[in-house]
Amino acid sequence: MNRPGDRVGPFELKELIAARPLSNLWRAERAEAGSREPRSVVLRIAHHTMDSRAMSELRKEYDALRAVQDPRVRKAHGFYAGFGALALEFVDGMSLTSVLARAAEGGVSVDVPTVVDLTLELAGALRVVHGAGVVHGRLCLDTVRLRPDGEVVLTDFALPLERLSVVPPEFKQGQPATAATDQWLLGALVANLILGVPLLGGRVGDPTDGRRDMRGPLAGVTAECPPLGRILARMLARDPRDRYPDDGMVVLDLLA
Repeated sequence: MNRPGDRVGPFELKELIAARPLSNLWRAERAEAGSREPRSVVLRIAHHTMDSRAMSELRKEYDALRAVQDPRVRKAHGFYAGFGALALEFVDGMSLTSVLARAAEGGVSVDVPTVVDLTLELAGALRVVHGAGVVHGRLCLDTVRLRPDGEVVLTDFALPLERLSVVPPEFKQGQPATAATDQWLLGALVANLILGVPLLGGRVGDPTDGRRDMRGPLAGVTAECPPLGRILARMLARDPRDRYPDDGMVVLDLLA
């Protein structure tokens, strides 16, 4: 069991951020004095280094993040197999979950133009991710952060599936995540920002969720911005083949 003050590679654990089924997230700082970067990181530490599944997921996330070079995607700084730990970029700022909560309190504005700009940035980031042969598969309000300067960052490619508040139809059928899945998740995220609530509920194993007609839930978005409602209807198509063929087409339609 790790504790604050423990050393993991060159880093010292400072604060437990989140406990997960296979690993924990810690805020950590470089233990040695000096100017070497990064000073602060997030460490994902497996509960047991002998847990092949946990170690495989850490390695998979490390390889995926190293394949993507874009400021809108969290960097992987190192993989410490002996400690069962993955060092990730510490992203200052707040998650979109926090942004939406502050909007509900009147602290920030989440209007349609702001959401469209955010969607363009996320679609552009996904285009880079997919171009590198990587799929996020867990895109949601919790896995998108805004830096203090407003730049969006995709994080947490290894979020447990049960943390998703909305589940793509293909997950209901036991299919793996694809680029089309990320498009569906982005559409659900955007609708959530505009409506203030998740587009639709449901978990893996609920057979009705993936077959719902989107026209009803999207009516609120269409009322706010008809072009965006039309775009989201295609992004959220039940059949992945009916969605946009790639992220670039989403961007072009948003800019039209």
